[in-house]
Amino acid sequence: MRVKEIGIEMDTSETCDPDYQNVLNVDPLELEKWVDKIVDITTIENDTFTGRVYTIDPITENVVLFQEKDGKGVVKIVTGASVKSMNLSSSQTPLPQLNLFPTLKAVSLEQEEETRKNLKNWLLQNLLPVEEEGNVLVINEMLSIYPPYGCDQCVSTNPIILSKVQDLISQFANQ
Repeated sequence: MRVKEIGIEMDTSETCDPDYQNVLNVDPLELEKWVDKIVDITTIENDTFTGRVYTIDPITENVVLFQEKDGKGVVKIVTGASVKSMNLSSSQTPLPQLNLFPTLKAVSLEQEEETRKNLKNWLLQNLLPVEEEGNVLVINEMLSIYPPYGCDQCVSTNPIILSKVQDLISQFANQ
């Protein structure tokens, strides 16, 4: 098959893997009907997984399930190639809604500024060379701490420094 792309003519029969010429074997709108439904998935190895469908990748047909184990939410990814069957679950037990992406608490500008000053003083007491660049705390040009100045807001390419500073911020938060 010949394809003209951006003014360049290509022979796709020689350059493309034939498995990828018809990438979408299943209509994505059909897959969307499974989202947020409780299903039973049986794999070709005869393993069974039950959970709420979060999403299905239309290309690989991988299924992302939310499951509950020991009172905690668990995410399970079942590869599309291993799925033998997927059916609506006969279980009427509703699974809890899981929040994988919790929102941060809103912080006033005054609280943010106070936290920045207190954290900067804490880091200086621990002999770290901290400078302010706008509202970002910078340590030795190797680590940046963004608002709201917690462990998750530390950015560094050096994992050792990142870990040490995150430990200090944890101590600061617990005092």
